[in-house]
Amino acid sequence: MNTKNILVAAAVFAASATAFAQQTEFVAPDAGFISTKTRAEVVADLNQAYGQGALASQQYDGQPTIQLAGTKSRADVVAELNQAYREGTLATQQRDGEDLIQFAGTKTRDEVRQEALAADQARFGKSGS
Repeated sequence: MNTKNILVAAAVFAASATAFAQQTEFVAPDAGFISTKTRAEVVADLNQAYGQGALASQQYDGQPTIQLAGTKSRADVVAELNQAYREGTLATQQRDGEDLIQFAGTKTRDEVRQEALAADQARFGKSGS
């Protein structure tokens, strides 16, 4: 009886192993690609793009880096920030010696809640409590 159980277990194991079989031949994603530029030309183009700020230097973390070009100079942004401080439209607080910037909202908590409930109703056809 014990030998029979071992043989059955071995047969089941062998049969299930085929379910995990994978393709053994590796096909490169760029197979068949024919370059029109030399390596030196590609490196020169890459360095030129970095120099012009057209590319973001990045480390791949699984998410694509999105590079957006700003239309304002740094001085303009700093001036705008200082004006918001003076007008009180940008609230700040300090915690552990570092300034935290909090944007002052224009809606009350109840207005935001009602807006979220209306969006929930429109999306799912039900209302929250």
